[in-house]
Amino acid sequence: MSLPAIHSLVPHSGAMSLLGRLLAADAETLAAEVAIDAGTMFCTDGAVGAWVGIEYMAQAVAAHAGYGARLRGEPVRVGFLLGT
Repeated sequence: MSLPAIHSLVPHSGAMSLLGRLLAADAETLAAEVAIDAGTMFCTDGAVGAWVGIEYMAQAVAAHAGYGARLRGEPVRVGFLLGT
């Protein structure tokens, strides 16, 4: 089975869609890639603050939930990060 585009799994769009592509996924894990360059959201002076890592992780969790939903034939739904 080929992997879907990560943007089809995460309900974010535009500049707030931070993950670049899906590398691997199964029922229990997901690996995603983000490429950071000067035009990357939250990039200042060539770097992204560590605090943005929370959003990268949250979007990866959303992608995993979206991947599972697709496997079950369900729609991708919006989720919320309630605490860190």
